Amino acid sequence: MRERCAAYRLAGGVAEYGAVAYDHRTGRVHELLTQEDRRRLDRVRAALAETPGAVIDSGYQRAVRAYRFDNKGRRHGLGPEGAATALLAGGVAGTVRAIDGAMQTDFMVNVIDKASGLRLLAGGDQIALAVGDSAEDVPMLRMARLAAAPANADAAVRASGVRIFSRPCQAGLAQAVEALVGHRSGRCGECEARQLEPRSRLLLTLLSFAPHGCWRTRDPSRGRKTP
Repeated sequence: MRERCAAYRLAGGVAEYGAVAYDHRTGRVHELLTQEDRRRLDRVRAALAETPGAVIDSGYQRAVRAYRFDNKGRRHGLGPEGAATALLAGGVAGTVRAIDGAMQTDFMVNVIDKASGLRLLAGGDQIALAVGDSAEDVPMLRMARLAAAPANADAAVRASGVRIFSRPCQAGLAQAVEALVGHRSGRCGECEARQLEPRSRLLLTLLSFAPHGCWRTRDPSRGRKTP
């Protein structure tokens, strides 16, 4: 989080489903989990540690992330039944939720969500833009003046009434940013990419393939945009 805030010149960020917020302006880390919250998540970890085939991701220090591998070595989440079993075994059903993903299942206490960390980080300031594509993003989306989602958004996001853009994933995010600033990215002196190193140009070219779309920069020698 610190590295991303420094690289993208961000005021701060929220991680692990809102369990922690980092204020880059002060360098302060805000922990939102209480001791009881941590104990409940530790019970989930203990239950998963006793579950045959379940792998716990040690990179997650607050939320719990777990997955399993099938007989072909492909990674999957625990599935609804596996997640429910872990919650019951840990004695935390009703106080901890399972968040199912394509390649993992995450667990977080019910009293914390992405809006929790964002609310702390923002203070009294209004959120200009929020973009998300899953049910876990809905509380955060409700806080923003412009709440948006890419075309791949799930049913919960679509039902929340946010603005759905026509393109999926990162391309949809780009559309949302363009709606906020009022023009396509790269069309003003603040957001255009200038004098890129060859390796940076190569990276952007690779990233421009579908579904991300095309990037543009200004050719300083000709004063025009080039793909």
